[in-house]
Amino acid sequence: MKIVSLVLVVMVCLSAFGYSEESKNGEGIMKANAIIDSKTFLTPEGKKKLMDVSKDISSEWKMMIYSKNEKSGVLGCALNLLVPSLGSWVMGDTTGALVVVIGVGGGILIYAIGYGMYASSYSYSSASGGTTLGLLGAGIMTVFEIVGLILPWTYADYYNKELKGGLGMLAALPAEQNYAFAYNPNFSGRNNINLINVDLVNYRF
Repeated sequence: MKIVSLVLVVMVCLSAFGYSEESKNGEGIMKANAIIDSKTFLTPEGKKKLMDVSKDISSEWKMMIYSKNEKSGVLGCALNLLVPSLGSWVMGDTTGALVVVIGVGGGILIYAIGYGMYASSYSYSSASGGTTLGLLGAGIMTVFEIVGLILPWTYADYYNKELKGGLGMLAALPAEQNYAFAYNPNFSGRNNINLINVDLVNYRF
């Protein structure tokens, strides 16, 4: 009888422990989602908060959260190709979208002014000036349309790396060790193959 009672007590304790861990995991998931939705993890303070919250989240759930929030450069690039800046807006890259809108819009405005000068010109110099402005406007439009195709890839790469870092899914080596290892594989006598996956995200050259 004592053995049965002891077994029951152990089972109850294990169940209570499991419930506590699951409750902590669920709370961490909700907090992490709130931080990610607000995009505050893209700031140093917000990233630190996400890292602290992620300590209570299991690896499986971290991967699910990352997969749900991962940005796609392909989608953003395709949308920007159809309508300049659309893909950047959809991805949440407000700065990139504004850069494309201002660049392409400025190019269109300069082209329109040049075309107007050319169409209403009464002299060679006026027509020549209109042609120059038109070509300049067309060139600016082309450049910023190309920029619009590149920005989704750079933003997605930055966003996804910051998300991984905030969720604690990257190698946790000090920045100076990451830098040293990048140039010296035998740094501090470390020959572990796992160090191949070194995180250099924190470096801004």
